[in-house]
Amino acid sequence: MALQFFLRVVAGFLHVLLRCVAQSRVLFLCALLAFAAPPAHAQFDTGTMGALLVSAGPIVDDAIEKAGNEGDYITFRIASELKLLIEGMRLAGNDLLNRTFTELDDSQQQVFQNLRVTLEGLQEGVAMQVSEIRAGIDQMHQISNDWQFAGPTVLRSSPAIQAPTNSENVFIVFRGLSLDTANPRLTVGERDLERVQLEQNEATFLLPTELLSFDQTTVGLLRGTLVLTTQSCAFLKFRCKSNEIAFEYVLMTLPKIVAKVTVMATTVAEERVYENRERYRQFGFSSGDQTKWNSRTFTQGPHAPGWFIDTDSVISRSRIVPCPVSSFLAVSQCPNGKYNEPAQFGRNGDASIQSPLPTGFSVKIRAKGYVKNFSTKAGERRINVFWKEFKLEKQRSNEAPVSQEIAWGKSTDWQFPLSTEAVRIEIASFDGTTYVASGNDGGNFFEIDYNAGTKQLIVRAKQPTDIADLN
Repeated sequence: MALQFFLRVVAGFLHVLLRCVAQSRVLFLCALLAFAAPPAHAQFDTGTMGALLVSAGPIVDDAIEKAGNEGDYITFRIASELKLLIEGMRLAGNDLLNRTFTELDDSQQQVFQNLRVTLEGLQEGVAMQVSEIRAGIDQMHQISNDWQFAGPTVLRSSPAIQAPTNSENVFIVFRGLSLDTANPRLTVGERDLERVQLEQNEATFLLPTELLSFDQTTVGLLRGTLVLTTQSCAFLKFRCKSNEIAFEYVLMTLPKIVAKVTVMATTVAEERVYENRERYRQFGFSSGDQTKWNSRTFTQGPHAPGWFIDTDSVISRSRIVPCPVSSFLAVSQCPNGKYNEPAQFGRNGDASIQSPLPTGFSVKIRAKGYVKNFSTKAGERRINVFWKEFKLEKQRSNEAPVSQEIAWGKSTDWQFPLSTEAVRIEIASFDGTTYVASGNDGGNFFEIDYNAGTKQLIVRAKQPTDIADLN
């Protein structure tokens, strides 16, 4: 995912954070400053902590921009929350902001140096889960709750990410300290949003969805400004002066199209592979001296297991054989020394092919004797039968890929041929990730339901659970 380095820095930050908390709350600020410093060339200025905190702002702003361009909503959520924290700490009015790195004691400096080493090592890569990121954010807020703030401030906001919605309004909630004394106002563009609720540490505004622009395929960023009015008073609150402090609010709007879903089916068809020869057999039956009709049924199957008979090829026909007659008749009956033997031959009989099936066929022959020159002669019939045999082999083929775009909360379905053996599903999401599945599955944005019996595939888009968690 884009901005993986940014996430890795968060991992290092959280790793050292617990040690910092155990020694001093000041070290939380040091860790936050180190988080902001570029670890590839980690240089720690000897200026004040406040100056370093200010320098962290552009880095977080850059992370927000990159995350917005790449649809990296997880990094965006972290960066947008850090932005509010940095502003809150910077405006805290705590005298610790005026201390330099050299004014920290030896143990604090060592922790700070260890953090620098950790940040440099993070370039090797650290994988983080959404749950770990969420826990880290909560830990930072727990520490910020113990910070000595001089006046009202904002520490977090929700939502940071908004999927397309049919609602007319979206509620924007800011949480912080003493917000009820600061008359918070939120402006988006040229429009002042209606504040619908104000409590001591929470302010809620109504954002009309008409101000939200949901592109078909691209992530958008909606920016607003939250203004707090604070009072700074001289001794015994004489000669108080009003001051305005501004916090930037950034909302990521997800595109209408969640992803492009491409499916490709692999079908299996059994194809006939024929033997490279034609099979032949001559069936014959003689009645002997019986003067009544007698019959016999012969059966014929494939020549070997796994082979089948092509029923359309079973036929009785003549064949060319060497000349069977004596030489003095050969000239008239066997031109070129070959004899065209009829499909059936013999006296006083008949033959027929019956019930041809892939597993075999039968031949029935009848014959009866006859009287010639006062003696009984045998009736006889012979039949020449030809056929072809084949075996079945599975032939796999990949169908042409089919693609569809899918929107939030919608579903799309495909009906594949019953000969389908496998389905490959590729989902290219708006955030640049590609998810591949081959059946029932569930990704971050989707539920995949494939019925192997009916060969029906349904892909449903859903709002990812980690967006709900991070908001």
